[in-house]
Amino acid sequence: MDKPSEILSSLRLEYGEPSPILILAPTTRCGSTLLQRAINQAGQAIIYGENFIFMESAPLLLGGQLSDVEPKARAAKASMDAFVRGDTGLDGSNLFPDYRAYRKLLASVVFQIADFYRRESSQHGYARWGLKHQITRLPGFRNFIHLIPGFRSVTVFRDLVDVGKSMQTRWPENLASEAQCAEIGRRWRENLEYLLRLDRSRNLVIRYEDLVARPDERIPAIEAHLGLALSRDAFRKRVNAHTFDPATGRAGEMYRPPSALAPAKLHALLEGAQPLYGKIGYSAHA
Repeated sequence: MDKPSEILSSLRLEYGEPSPILILAPTTRCGSTLLQRAINQAGQAIIYGENFIFMESAPLLLGGQLSDVEPKARAAKASMDAFVRGDTGLDGSNLFPDYRAYRKLLASVVFQIADFYRRESSQHGYARWGLKHQITRLPGFRNFIHLIPGFRSVTVFRDLVDVGKSMQTRWPENLASEAQCAEIGRRWRENLEYLLRLDRSRNLVIRYEDLVARPDERIPAIEAHLGLALSRDAFRKRVNAHTFDPATGRAGEMYRPPSALAPAKLHALLEGAQPLYGKIGYSAHA
C-alpha cells in the first residue's frame, strides 16, 4: 500500500530528483528578470521565463500536499469494494478509481515537465536550468515546493511602494481601484512571508534595493549560493518593459519611468501589506 513518501520516492526513481534554479519574487516588478538576465548572460545555466502551469496550476490540482492521500484512498477503496460486490446502488460520492494511483498520476505531471526542461536544456548544452517565478497562487506554489524540494533559489523582494509605481506604469488596469491595490498588497505580504520561511540553506533572500545599489557586494553571495557566475553587465542596463512584433518575431526592450499612485490607492496598497511591510524595515514614501 503506497504511502505519500512512497509515491514521491517512486516518482524520483522514475524521473530523477529535479534540482532547478528558481529566481523567486512575491510579485512582479521585484527584479527577478534582472537576475534571470545576469545568470543567462554569464552562460553557465539557462533560466527560462515564467511557467505558471508547471509551478502553480499543475501542483494545485493535487488539492493539497500528498500527505492527505490516505483518508480519501481508504474511502474510495471501501466504496469500490462494495460496488464490485454488487452494491451498485450505493452513494457514489466516494466511488473513485485507485486513488493512490490517481494522486501519483497528478504528481507525475510536475515531474514530467521538470524532466522535459532538463532534457531540452541538455540539448542546448546546459547542465543546469531553472525558471524565474513571481507567485500568484500560493497554494499551488507550496505544493510545487513539496514535490520538488531539491531546488536552489534566490528570492528577491522590493519595497511595495516602488512595486506599485512600476505596476502603475506597466499595467495601470491592475491598479484601477483601491480594492485591487489592497489585493496586490495582501499578495505581496502573504507570498513574501512564505518565501522568508523557506529553508535558508536552499533559499537566499536579497532586497532589490541592496542588489542594485551595491551589486559588487551582493553578487558574490548569489554566485556562491547558486554555484555559478553572474554577468556584471546585466546590472548596467535598465529594462522594465518589452515589445514583440508577431509579424517579424522580433522582440524589443525599453524602460518606462515609474508613475506615482494616487494617495488613496497607495494607502490601500500598504494596508494590504501590513504588518510585514513595517516589520522588515520599509516605510511609506510618495
